[in-house]
Amino acid sequence: MNIFQALSMGNGKLNEENMSAMLGYLLSPNEPHGLGDVFLQSFLEALNETEALNDRFANVLEQDYLSGTEVIFESPYQLDERKLFIDLDLRFYSSHPSSGSQAEVVETHRVLIENKIRPQAATKDQLRREFFAVREDFEEQHETAVTMIYLTPEASHGPLQEAYEALREEDITPHRKAWFTWTGNDGFSIVSLIRLMLEKEARGEIEPISEYVRHTLKAFIRHIMDSQKALIKTPNSTADPGSLRQEVTVTSAGTRYQIQQFQSGMIIVYNADLQEKEIAKPVLRQINQEYDLGVELYSPSGKKKKTPQLGRDVLKALNAASD
Repeated sequence: MNIFQALSMGNGKLNEENMSAMLGYLLSPNEPHGLGDVFLQSFLEALNETEALNDRFANVLEQDYLSGTEVIFESPYQLDERKLFIDLDLRFYSSHPSSGSQAEVVETHRVLIENKIRPQAATKDQLRREFFAVREDFEEQHETAVTMIYLTPEASHGPLQEAYEALREEDITPHRKAWFTWTGNDGFSIVSLIRLMLEKEARGEIEPISEYVRHTLKAFIRHIMDSQKALIKTPNSTADPGSLRQEVTVTSAGTRYQIQQFQSGMIIVYNADLQEKEIAKPVLRQINQEYDLGVELYSPSGKKKKTPQLGRDVLKALNAASD
């Protein structure tokens, strides 16, 4: 039995928060999984070898007190008086906070992980806003190196690409960013890291992993793989919608929606809370009414507007209202 598949059935869908929680649990050296800091070290070593980071974590990996690493789930930050939450917040220190040393404990590195398990969940400006929120949190303190990690499915184009590129090099320098994936066999994915850890255990290169944890890790791999395959098999449309033209996030009836307009004119309405697509027209009509946008539901000919036209008009009205 795969417990992850069982928990994903019906209304109990595993979402980004659940996947982030499992990943954070594995990365935390102090959780009772019996892995210590083995998975955390593997994760940092993989990041260290990426072209984007180029040996950035060499000093951290030389330390023998990774057990002092803090892993914060849904870490709160604030930007422009708006609260936002980053999925995983890893903090590394110059010495173990509980080592008894009289020296001041300094945070040397902070790794922020923004997790997406569906490409449709990408919000173009999210990673960029999160970085500026983190930078603002440091205020005048410049000793801590910041690394933003975008963890996503294997997709190098579309909304994910635009969201990653929105955080420009000139914005983040001297800090860094890198793109990591859930699946892939190149050593730079969560699945490949878990497999490597299991292989090392089988060869006796690390401490033995309990049978329960070993089977749980295998089940987690299977769940990740099956989830990503399901995304690939799910047809988004009969044609390529092209690149994302614009996206607006709006809350209606207590639910956050992302309205995406593509170059082809296609409109996709994404439920950001449930992390799934919605039937676009009813949501667009609901937003139009709730925000009193005044968008006509009928064309001049008297016919009901089709989704691309209604979505275009709702987006135009929302943009005008925010100016």
